[in-house]
Amino acid sequence: MRNKLFYLFATLFVACSQASAAEIGARTRAEIAATLSRIVAREVSGGGVRVQAVKVGRGVVEIHASIGLSYYPFREENVAAMRDSVRALLPAEFARSQIVLYTDRHEIAQLIPMACRTPAAPDPKAKKKKRKQGSTGPVPFVNRAGRPLVTRLSALSQPDRGLAGRHIALWQSHGRYFDQKQNRWRWQRSRLWETCEDLYTQSYVLPYLVPMLERAGAVVLLPRERDVQTVELLADNDAAGQYRETQGVRAWLDGGAGFAHRKFVYVTGENPFRDGTTRFVESVAEGEPESTASWSVSVPEAGEYAVYVSYESTPRSADDATYTVRHLGGESKVAVNQTMGGGTWICIGTFPFAAGEQEPVVLTNRSRTAGRTVSADAVKIGGGYGNVARTAGEAFRADGADDDDYAERTSGYPRFCEGARYWLQWAGFGEEVYAPKGHTDDYKEDYMSRAHWVNALMGGSERMPDSTGLRIPIDMALAFHSDAGVRDGDEVIGTLGIYFTRDKGGRFEGGADRYRSRDLTDLVMTQIVADIRRTWEPEWMRRGMWNRSYYEARVPGVPTMLLELLSHQNFADM
Repeated sequence: MRNKLFYLFATLFVACSQASAAEIGARTRAEIAATLSRIVAREVSGGGVRVQAVKVGRGVVEIHASIGLSYYPFREENVAAMRDSVRALLPAEFARSQIVLYTDRHEIAQLIPMACRTPAAPDPKAKKKKRKQGSTGPVPFVNRAGRPLVTRLSALSQPDRGLAGRHIALWQSHGRYFDQKQNRWRWQRSRLWETCEDLYTQSYVLPYLVPMLERAGAVVLLPRERDVQTVELLADNDAAGQYRETQGVRAWLDGGAGFAHRKFVYVTGENPFRDGTTRFVESVAEGEPESTASWSVSVPEAGEYAVYVSYESTPRSADDATYTVRHLGGESKVAVNQTMGGGTWICIGTFPFAAGEQEPVVLTNRSRTAGRTVSADAVKIGGGYGNVARTAGEAFRADGADDDDYAERTSGYPRFCEGARYWLQWAGFGEEVYAPKGHTDDYKEDYMSRAHWVNALMGGSERMPDSTGLRIPIDMALAFHSDAGVRDGDEVIGTLGIYFTRDKGGRFEGGADRYRSRDLTDLVMTQIVADIRRTWEPEWMRRGMWNRSYYEARVPGVPTMLLELLSHQNFADM
């Protein structure tokens, strides 16, 4: 009897569900799709929405929409309004039903950036459950460090929130590269309207974006040369007349491998950071006689120059090695956390220098903590010209060609014009970072190297504890591009964002959802589009947020966004 009653009720329930689902028929689905498309179109171009499935349960209507809905910048208020708009289209019996909208495998409320969500009120009962089962809420991406890599002690203001102490990996799209098939250096992107993406994006990143982020307290790292100066000055402990030491109560001693400038041109596999040595001294407390290292250069022309330092990182390194930069504006003190970032160029700022012989950089062993080690290696001032020489591999050489036709040669351009692949070799990174294709395809190695560089920076940090790297706690990565495309007439193409969430089980190390990359993409795009609409062009277009497997978006182990600011080939965008 019980079984008969069970089957009777089950049959009635299924019949009711089917009847309800049938009432949400093709016409209603089309109206829902049209309504969602109109809502999305208010903010996003190219975001047409289709209803792919409707499921009706007890008091719940689930609507599964196409990927176009995911391009919308969801916030708590517009999510509620969107659900109400859909509910108004449903038959009367669904007036009190919960409306659940899915797109890109997520309910739309889950696509609200964490920073824009109202924190849930604490529930005393939930606390006991959390202690037993662990937190079930969204996990933020956090990559902690005791002290940031670089602290500008002499800055006029010291931010203490927001971006303060955050580490950002940032790059300005493409650069000049060696085309092995054509056996020549060339630009990666075509030249049109007197511009080229290889140079165009730098006009935003170098003079504006990097300084803005640094003034907000962030430490910004780039895989390309940031200084447009064609002069490059090098001073190293291994070179006579460029380096001197003073000795207090602690003596300078020989350290491990470091930078040395042994060659004017570097070829495949050569690493200048394995050619030299470093020096180190034990740190002393304030008030004790200090030991110092200083570097000398001859500046050929007055101007502003980026200053880089290199050093060795060890388990005993000081986290506040203090450099004093002497320049036309006086003296600026910068603390470098030498527990991370050893064995490469670390930029400590851009400063104005007079022409002539000078000793612009001095390092002291005074520290908050005595008994640690302070390392001294090399100083680089300015950008210079590219010094990595390339030639076509054997597979690309013509039969019977003269060897002179395949002599290794540099680009002949300032280093800031070149792609990341060549800077990363000059900056001491391994071939696994800058040549993941085995030196066979410089074009692909350039964009691939940028992604591998992010992971090389953060290897050994909290979010990549099992990887070997520079232990820099990178918080996010941003690839700043401009797009290629043309529209007829005066139509704007606008701003596009790209991220990827499907790799490594959809999680970052530590458990944060890779949809934190979507959060980043949404917030950056929202700010950029709002600024452009308010300041320059009210009709500026916001394009989609693509969840696609672009290499630069997929490989980094941090929340990453690939930004296409505008179309540099479209007249209306420019």
